[in-house]
Amino acid sequence: MVSKKRKQVFLSVSFCFAMTAASAGVTAAYLSRSPGEVCNVITAGAVEGKLTEEQWDPENGKNVYPGQSMDKDPVVENVGENEAWVFLEVAVPVETIALVDDTTGRKTEKEKHELFSFQADTDSWELLSHETSESQGSYLYGYKNVVEPGEKTEPLFHTVETVNYLEGEPDIGQDYGIHVTAGMIQNNMQTTNLEQIYREFLEQRKEDEKGGEE
Repeated sequence: MVSKKRKQVFLSVSFCFAMTAASAGVTAAYLSRSPGEVCNVITAGAVEGKLTEEQWDPENGKNVYPGQSMDKDPVVENVGENEAWVFLEVAVPVETIALVDDTTGRKTEKEKHELFSFQADTDSWELLSHETSESQGSYLYGYKNVVEPGEKTEPLFHTVETVNYLEGEPDIGQDYGIHVTAGMIQNNMQTTNLEQIYREFLEQRKEDEKGGEE
C-alpha cells in the first residue's frame, strides 16, 4: 500500500493567462515563467477583451504537491464598444504516470493522465469540446450570455487541483503549465447556438487574418 503522505516530491507549475491583443492574427498561447508575461486574447470582428485571474498567485505554482488545490479564476472583460460572445480554451498537460488511488491508497497502473483538474461553472459556461492528445487535454467553453461593453463573465472555475500522482512519477525538472486562451467575436449573430457561433468566430478570424495580410 502506498501512503498518501508521500508528498516530498514537488512539481513546478506555471499558469499562463491572456491579456488584450491588438491583432486577430495572434494564434498561440505560450507558457510563461514570468508573472509579468502574458499570452493572448484572440478576437474576430470589432471587439476587444481582457482576460484576468485575480486570485492566481504565481508563488502558488512553486513546489506543487499531489492533490494540492490552487486558486485560479479566469474572467473575461469586454473592454471594447460592442457586444461580444466569449470563449475560453483551457489546455492541461498530460503525462503517462501512476497515481495513488484515493479509495484504496494503492498504486494504479501507468496511464496517460491530465495533471490538473477543475470544476467548471456549467451554469454560466457550456462545454463545447474536450479532446486529449499525447501531450495535453484541450477544453473549449462558450459563455452562455452575450457580454456587454464594460461587463465581465463569471469565472470559468475558481480552483485547479493537482492529480494525486505517485512520488517521482512526473518529470520534476519540467515546468508544467495550464494555458488559458480567450476568444471573442462581435455579436451580430442570428443565433444563440454556441457551437455555431464558435464556427462563425473561426471563419471571421480567417477573414480578419486575410485582411491583415493584404
